[in-house]
Amino acid sequence: MKKNFLWGLLLLLLIGSLTSCKKEEEKGSGNPTGAGQTSEWQGLPDFGGRTYFVDTASDLKSVNSQGIFEVSGGLLSYVSMEEGKAGQSMVLCSDLSCRHVHSDPEKDIPITCEAEPPHGVGYVVYEDGYVYVISQTPYITDYGLYVQRRAMNGGGWEEIAFLPGYLLGGVEIVSYQFAENGKAYLAVLQMQEVDMAFGSLQNSCFGVMELTLATGEYRMIVPVKDDAYQNVYYMNLLGDSFVYCYVSTPASMLEELKDAEFDTVAEELYKKSTTKVVTVNMDTLEQTTFGEYGQKPLSGQEETDSFFVDVSKDGVVYVEDGTAYLKCYGEDTVHELFEVPKGYSTISMRLSNAWRIQLGSFQAGNFNVKSVYDVEKDGTVTPRESGTSLADISMCLENGYSFVKFQNSERWGSSVCLVGDEEIRNNQMPETVYYFYNE
Repeated sequence: MKKNFLWGLLLLLLIGSLTSCKKEEEKGSGNPTGAGQTSEWQGLPDFGGRTYFVDTASDLKSVNSQGIFEVSGGLLSYVSMEEGKAGQSMVLCSDLSCRHVHSDPEKDIPITCEAEPPHGVGYVVYEDGYVYVISQTPYITDYGLYVQRRAMNGGGWEEIAFLPGYLLGGVEIVSYQFAENGKAYLAVLQMQEVDMAFGSLQNSCFGVMELTLATGEYRMIVPVKDDAYQNVYYMNLLGDSFVYCYVSTPASMLEELKDAEFDTVAEELYKKSTTKVVTVNMDTLEQTTFGEYGQKPLSGQEETDSFFVDVSKDGVVYVEDGTAYLKCYGEDTVHELFEVPKGYSTISMRLSNAWRIQLGSFQAGNFNVKSVYDVEKDGTVTPRESGTSLADISMCLENGYSFVKFQNSERWGSSVCLVGDEEIRNNQMPETVYYFYNE
């Protein structure tokens, strides 16, 4: 019997669109804002040049200043963030007679739509008039990554490279994978089979790849780590330094637990795991340990004396001996923040330039908030009312925008919306929703 070790432990650790054919008199110039539109909309100029890979319950989405790219239903699509058009999707196919039918080898239906990537779905990046799709083979053995591209204004697909021996880590593992300046920064993994008393165990070993899209050349910023239990929590490129935050347990523990039941193995590995934050010099690839922190016990259990709270582009928040601290990159000063009463749990909500940290306790599976603090990157702490927040942040992009779910909104309901997060921070309903989707 096999158990997928990574997915089982993740459960312990971390707890619609309107489709239409592209209609143009002639193929466009490769600018997605001109695809089937006459508007002069230029996206979000203050969004920055990064493409974010965002996890949703239905499809993987790539978000940049121009809009949303996705491979939905196996076909490449684009969604504008133009005001009044949020959520409207179009298939990126220049053939006006195409029916946009996805292929099906079992029914002898070949690829007929140019919006269907020949090597399957994956991460999408729009760069210099091309749309790149990074996908993986469907095989658990003899696996690898494909880099394929197509001109934005139509035409056939070109295979740039095949990278054997790697799989995509998935945005459900880390939501902070991204692409910028022609390169993609990916959490990739290799599978390891380990014989245990309960059967064969699949252990996922992670590293970080810097992939040049136009050529398929790559280098490993963080080599694949042969630890027993890993979960990528956060990664970011900050100037000439790369920040990598991950959870791991020494590989030697698998041998120690070789005769234990699966549930015991999962529990013990989590208890013995630590959250590590390292910085990597992008010129030399030399790693420096920024911090190593214990894990918070699972919901309902008593907090340990020292544990990790959250990390961002500015630094790390952690608790040590009942006091919360902030340690920022490139600084020797450690900021003392506030006291954390014994037995209290912490829940962090990341904002572009701050953290909102809730203190409280779990009762019958519910988190009862006792105190709320906003922590700025300079260590300033502002207590806030502990009432219900206007929105829950699903993912803060750290560029002034966030994906959120509103608590009480007749219009948006359970939709996940892209908004400016300054208004969320001030507990105001945003004036504009740039994009939304229903999970």
